[in-house]
Amino acid sequence: MLLWNNLLSVLNALVYSVENLEGFENGLLDDASIINTTIVGDSRVHQHNQGTEDNSIVTAIDYGNASSCPKAAKYGTGPPESCTEPTDPNNMPPSELESWFTQEMFEDLFPFANLGWGPSSCWPYSYAAFRIASRYFPEFGTSINVTNTVYTADENKKRDLAAFFAHAVQETGENNIALYDTLADQDASNCFYRGGFYNWFEGGPTSSFLDPKTPGYTPADGASCASAGQYCSASDQITYFYPCSNATVDNSAAPYKGCYFGRGAIQISYNYNYGQFQDWLRSVNINVDLLNEPNLVMTKMDPPLAVLASLWFYMTPQPPKPAMHDIVMGNWNSGAKNKAAGYDGPIFGPTSLIINNECSGEDPTNPGGPGESRRIKAFKWFCGYFDAPTGPEQTLSCKNMPVPLDQIFYNLSYQPDWSSTWKEVPCTCAPASYGGLIFYYDPEYYPASFVAQNAYNRIKCIASIYANPSIMSWSPIGRPIRVGVFEFQPDAFNCFRDLPQKPCAKPGSEMEIISMVMKILDWQWEVIDTEKEFDVTRDFGHLQPDGNFSGIMGLLAKDKIDMCGLSLAISQDRMGFAHFTFPTRYYQQVYIIRNPPENDFRNFVFAPFTTQMWLLLLASAMGVSTMRFICALYFDSRIGSKLSIYTSSLLETFGFMVNQGAQSSNGIPIMFLQGSLIASIMVITQYYQTFMNSLLTAPPSSHIPFYHQNELIELLLKKQTYLTYYLNVSLEATTDENEVNLKRAMEHNPLVIRDTEEELDAEMHKGGVFYSTDDVELLPAVVSVWEKEKGLIAIRDTTSIRSLTGILPGIPTIMSGPGYGTKKQAEDVTVQVKKIKLSMKTHLEQLFLIWMVGCAIAVLVFVIEKVFYRVKYLRRQKADRANQ
Repeated sequence: MLLWNNLLSVLNALVYSVENLEGFENGLLDDASIINTTIVGDSRVHQHNQGTEDNSIVTAIDYGNASSCPKAAKYGTGPPESCTEPTDPNNMPPSELESWFTQEMFEDLFPFANLGWGPSSCWPYSYAAFRIASRYFPEFGTSINVTNTVYTADENKKRDLAAFFAHAVQETGENNIALYDTLADQDASNCFYRGGFYNWFEGGPTSSFLDPKTPGYTPADGASCASAGQYCSASDQITYFYPCSNATVDNSAAPYKGCYFGRGAIQISYNYNYGQFQDWLRSVNINVDLLNEPNLVMTKMDPPLAVLASLWFYMTPQPPKPAMHDIVMGNWNSGAKNKAAGYDGPIFGPTSLIINNECSGEDPTNPGGPGESRRIKAFKWFCGYFDAPTGPEQTLSCKNMPVPLDQIFYNLSYQPDWSSTWKEVPCTCAPASYGGLIFYYDPEYYPASFVAQNAYNRIKCIASIYANPSIMSWSPIGRPIRVGVFEFQPDAFNCFRDLPQKPCAKPGSEMEIISMVMKILDWQWEVIDTEKEFDVTRDFGHLQPDGNFSGIMGLLAKDKIDMCGLSLAISQDRMGFAHFTFPTRYYQQVYIIRNPPENDFRNFVFAPFTTQMWLLLLASAMGVSTMRFICALYFDSRIGSKLSIYTSSLLETFGFMVNQGAQSSNGIPIMFLQGSLIASIMVITQYYQTFMNSLLTAPPSSHIPFYHQNELIELLLKKQTYLTYYLNVSLEATTDENEVNLKRAMEHNPLVIRDTEEELDAEMHKGGVFYSTDDVELLPAVVSVWEKEKGLIAIRDTTSIRSLTGILPGIPTIMSGPGYGTKKQAEDVTVQVKKIKLSMKTHLEQLFLIWMVGCAIAVLVFVIEKVFYRVKYLRRQKADRANQ
């Protein structure tokens, strides 16, 4: 019988619609008139094609009316007989929306609003409240500033309203799935999606956040709450701008007044959203204190705020999130990858990502589950009701959107300009590529009306620096972060306990990276020596039979420390207890490199001795050579030729240096000459080592803007580059409670998270600097690949310099012994270029032997010349005697 009644209803609708459609003459209907809208009695009926190429199959869908739906469950005693009705103190002019969306339509769509009692001017949800809210946003549900040509002006404004109502159904709808047990599918949907604007408070109609005696059946019930409903987010920056109320009332079941749980049609929540809504209200001359009285969202009627708060959230972008309205209207920039995938222009899907980070897609059956599926189904129903197109099926969900909104790289907020904060100049602010509470609206991504706010927002940021200097140095948990470490690395033995109060020349890489990251984040922190404080040393922590952890993990469990910065293996038992999270932990084998300047070799050559020592050695060598030359010139000029003098001077300077205890022919002490020998050996050896090391650690790339960590810190503080890490790699161990705070804090700092190695590689090539651990299994080798056209950003290496194989131009193989990252130097490094193979150790020895052979040859030549010189001299003497 039910099926027959439904069929009869459809047939009646068809007959009525055909007889009243334009184009119906003598029983004939033209094609253009088939898809249209009519009202059958009080029912809304639309003709919809079934998606065939020629639109030949057409179905009439009856969207029914409110009176045909079963009555909804009612809570409380209903609205009062008399009240102060909604008014607008600003008397905003009527919106274009009012010309087509009437009170009759509102009451037909939301007959069960206000906990089942229906629209009421005495309670939060009514057409009057909706009309007043829409007047503050004249672009909502209208064709104002809509430039897309995908849909007509009429279709655009209807799709806008459909999107807002769809989210209201998911957030605060009655969502009575029992309707599908007793009604036909279409009739059940007609009643199910008319259940919007039902609840007032999060968790309603009977909210667990409220006193069980006043569980949310009147708007005033939300004035106080239990601790679970406080929703207070705290950090130095958030607390400065939007502090939570600490006020209490004499009610043990709901003692707190600072309650920022969800309220309104699409549920604004958390103190920073209440605070930003309050800022906007003040900008339109509505002065309320929502941080101290958040329940005014439900009780204030001049103007009524319950719908206005939701519409503000729907219409306002919060970088990196565009306004939901702008996405539905097509006034947004989705980025190249999303655009190529069809996620561009006026679509619905990404709005679910904005409101609650939901991208699970649509369920195949009705009514389906909550979340994005319900939003999609509701959007389809409201579009059908308004006779507006839904758009491509794929883009109704954000499930297949290639790049999430928070991973589209552009500047998002105003932050202190770190390039000037350390200088004796006035403080200023600059756009930054990470989120914050003072938005920067990039002209490429946001409408001009919001871009115009940038100048004011910059001034607001500067004012906050002077008003609250501590905003630049904060901790996400309201006190210094306790970093537990023990003396694991030799370099850290003597000074790591003094960090961060005193500088440490050799803190070891463990503490060096922690120190650097904390400085970048401007977090307050302190080092806890676990051996000294808790007698825990060299024990990372293991699960004991009693279910507790030993070692440093046990200290985490007992809340003795907040974080451990050790190179801690991620075992299954540890994963079950602690969250391994950011900012980063250990980088012993990560090389940060750059192309060395041409004079780097000279810098390395002169590194072994101080400048004064090298000058002394150089003066000594020059003095010896000069004295030898003068002596040779003075004494030998009387008996030899000029050529013999210079040759003798050169050969004797090098030749006699190898004769221990020898005396030069002219009485020059040999120890001075031996000093020159030692100096020359050191210079040649050091030069060779430098040359080899430069080949191995500095491929020709001009894209690396830093060399030492201090330079990196400066760049990071200036926001010219940023740290990035792979979600499953650079990790800290911390407790469950801190994990939430740290994640929230990460939204306001320059560290970037990436889920996959491909995304990480892309970030590195955009300028990000990667830090990792020496855990081989955690990071794929692709991260270490150097691409000539992009430039090498960092190398992650677990076996000294083996990962450089194939990276350095022309060097296919590299072999190395132990060394880099420990005090023990590498035993040998071999580089092969084509058929030539050079060894650091072997060829240094060979170089010395070659030098010795050269000295020997010099001695031999000197001896031969001396012999011939002596023979010639004796012959001349003999001849002189004969002549006498």
